[in-house]
Amino acid sequence: MKEQFSSFYRPSPDALKQLWTTANFVFDANVLLGLYRYPERVADELISSIEHVKNRVWLPHHAALEFYRNRLQVIAGQRGKVGDTKRIIGEGFENLFRKISALDLDR
Repeated sequence: MKEQFSSFYRPSPDALKQLWTTANFVFDANVLLGLYRYPERVADELISSIEHVKNRVWLPHHAALEFYRNRLQVIAGQRGKVGDTKRIIGEGFENLFRKISALDLDR
């Protein structure tokens, strides 16, 4: 029965080693689009990891198509988040200055 449901059991250390040295890596569009969403350090680490296995990477045509169809929207969304963050910080400072002024500390 263990052979029929082998995916429910942890592979042996030797099997894991073989898997990591021979497996192919298949990425979907979300992994690639995540490069625009992650902090720069994380994106660089992911790219570096992919480069280490680049001879065993397969990108399905449909994943590449979805990536290109959604790329600009994801970039615009990230830029919008930067703008929202600046606005929220600005509002916070304005609110802080208003409350400090209301204390009349210079009297």
